Amino acid sequence: MVGGGERGAQAGTMVATTSDSERRILLVTPHFPYPDWGFTRRVFQLAAELGSKYNVTLLTYSHDDDPSQVDEMSRYVANVVCIPGLPRAHERRRIRQAVSLASVTPFHAGHFRPYGMQVALDHLVELTTFDLIQIESSQLGWLRTPAGVPVVLDEHNIESEVLARTAAAETEVLRRGFNRYEAWRYRRYEKRLWTRVQGVITTSRRDADVVAQATPTTRVRVVPNGVDESAFRPADHEHSDVIVFTGLLGYRPNVDGVRWFIREVLPLIRNRRPSARLTVVGAASPEVVESLRAPGAEFLGWGPDVRPHLSAATVVVVPLLAGGGTRLKVVEALSCGRAIVSTSLGAEGIDVADEVHLLIRDTPNEFAEAVLALMNDPAARRRLGRRARELAAERYSWTHSASAMEDLHDDVLGICRADASVHGEEIDS
Repeated sequence: MVGGGERGAQAGTMVATTSDSERRILLVTPHFPYPDWGFTRRVFQLAAELGSKYNVTLLTYSHDDDPSQVDEMSRYVANVVCIPGLPRAHERRRIRQAVSLASVTPFHAGHFRPYGMQVALDHLVELTTFDLIQIESSQLGWLRTPAGVPVVLDEHNIESEVLARTAAAETEVLRRGFNRYEAWRYRRYEKRLWTRVQGVITTSRRDADVVAQATPTTRVRVVPNGVDESAFRPADHEHSDVIVFTGLLGYRPNVDGVRWFIREVLPLIRNRRPSARLTVVGAASPEVVESLRAPGAEFLGWGPDVRPHLSAATVVVVPLLAGGGTRLKVVEALSCGRAIVSTSLGAEGIDVADEVHLLIRDTPNEFAEAVLALMNDPAARRRLGRRARELAAERYSWTHSASAMEDLHDDVLGICRADASVHGEEIDS
């Protein structure tokens, strides 16, 4: 449907229009940037920062035909073009994975291809001359973009690395084989994409080094995940013996991390502290919740605000064994001044130091001992929380992140405005 706005991108889309300014940016994302999980929170916050200065058009898929979300987003950007009807990731997944084996485009990118994004983008660039196009994640790297318009790619993580780590942790033979093959395909796909765009954004220096090593001539800039420090503030009303994990349980690394914690770590904690309980905050299907149920574990599902749960936490845990990029859940917990125990991978890419800002432990016994030690030592919790808050305030504001992104935009526009680009071809052609 076409919502409140002056222009419609195509039949079957929702559009809203609110403002105008000099630089015109087209921001393309596979998920509607309603701030309910890490990926969408990052897109939402950076889009809002850009929209406060420039004319930003947001082109996005949506699972839900909800015009109120479009109206809300139009408060922050000039135009919203929303393509409803994208299936949930789990719908017909096995069939789509099998079909993807015959395609050059990896499954994790091709999933988004059949649902109208290319048609909507083509229509938008016929209506408007954009100065720059920013694509959120390589999952949309197959899009054709107009020649002469520089393209910046925001890599929320290195997807091939996530797939390789997921395969390494997988116990089911067919899934492990598929993820290994998908990681190999995706690595080739990423490298081709990084050489074609005019700039790449990563969330950490580590990921920037991966891109630079693969494609040395590509301009890369680190734009960290951030936090609204005025909203995510320390609180003094923690509850006794409450362990909190926040994260979408539709994301495989989160599910595997929570499963590891519940099966391997939580029993060790509860053997010595029976009152300890885990609270999991994040959207999850009934099937996932049922597979994770265990004594001492509570699943609250999705909520519009994770801050009350972080404030109530005695300890926040980040028990991730796979994944990539950097975790917004860590930055938010830092900003709230919470005591955190994380695996090395969970804290990867964030400028934290073990025993200074949080505790980093990688085996079940070490992880359990760290949680128990913090539960038993309020002074240690306060000490870690104070330093965590200082780090978040100093380095991880969204304003600081947006400034780094604008620097790359300025660089790309200055160098590439007159460049004869070859972006009329598809990435995987």
